Order: sequence, then C-alpha cells, then structure tokens
Amino acid sequence: MNFEQGGYTGGLMESEVLGELPKFEKGDIYVPFKPMMEWVEKHQFGDPTDPEPRFANDLHATVAEKLGIEDLRNIKFFTAIGSPLDHFHGIDAFFKIQLNEKQIIVTLDVTMNPNKGENYKADVVFYISAKGLDPRDDKKEYMEKINEVADLIVDKARSMV
Repeated sequence: MNFEQGGYTGGLMESEVLGELPKFEKGDIYVPFKPMMEWVEKHQFGDPTDPEPRFANDLHATVAEKLGIEDLRNIKFFTAIGSPLDHFHGIDAFFKIQLNEKQIIVTLDVTMNPNKGENYKADVVFYISAKGLDPRDDKKEYMEKINEVADLIVDKARSMV
C-alpha cells in the first residue's frame, strides 16, 4: 500500500485496507440493513477468521488479542466495500464477536476525510491519510494505527456486553 498524494481515492484506499466484495448482483439499489448484513456475510472472499488484506488481518489479530479471544472462530471480520451496506448504510466493514456468551457486531467506516465530523453511521470511524499507510515504509506508524483502531473496537465491544 504505497500511495501518492493526489492520486489515491477513498474507494481505492478502502479496498486496499479492508478488502472488497464481489459485485452486488442487483446493481446499486437500496437494500435494508439486516438483509444486507446477511448478504455481506454470505459473499465474503476467504475466511473471516483470517481476513485479507494485511491491514484487516492485523486489525483482526490485535482486536482478538486485546479482548483475550483465543479461539478465532469467535471473532470474524467482514468487508462491505462496494456493497449497498457501504453505499446506503455507511458501513465499510464489521466485526462479529462472541464475547461473554453474547454476539456483538461492531461496524467500521474508514475515511480519508479528517473532518468527517458527526456525519457517519458506523460504530467506529477511523482516518487514514491520502499518503497511505504502508508497514514497509513506516512500521511504527502502521502499528500505531492498528492499535488505535483496535482500541476503539474493543471499547465499543465491551460497552455492548
């Protein structure tokens, strides 16, 4: 993920950080929240307990560690990039976490807009600059962002138990 200032779009950043889904068959039509969450889960590429790309994988592992989850079947990551869940509901991804006998869903929105303010629907909103976030260029900055976002997810998950 090596980005050049000015040539990097929000959509490309979202895909590189969180992954993306196959094309939604019904086009760009509104789908209610709950059925869209189910569609997103059903159409994930790969294993939600071992997600790709790297940022999603590192975030997943860090959240599991911070919550003390040893069995990774109890924490799943789902990307919603490119789906109506993203377009209409403002959710780029979500975690499904089994914590203290309760299933919790924490939704995420990643943005390149540092002034996104209150105009969001996700539980956790985090910022990545247009210059990007590449562990090969700056491992310390990358790990700080992983820990920052993981802490937000953990705080939200614990507040829902």
